Amino acid sequence: SNGDLAIGLFNLSDTNRELTIQFWDLGLPYASGIALSMYDCHEHKELGTFKERFAVTVPSCDCMVVRAKLV
Repeated sequence: SNGDLAIGLFNLSDTNRELTIQFWDLGLPYASGIALSMYDCHEHKELGTFKERFAVTVPSCDCMVVRAKLV
């Protein structure tokens, strides 16, 4: 209701993987100048502010849920 996005990243493989969210896939082209502030919902910590893409290593057979806020 406040415009934040909940994003799940899932690694179903047997090895750790770097997973990437390209912001244009969310409808946010780089030229828009919009960044996303990412928050790790499991670890309860801010991950920083990112433009264009967000990449994170997710352990094997695990997932990560982030809250993305437009900034």
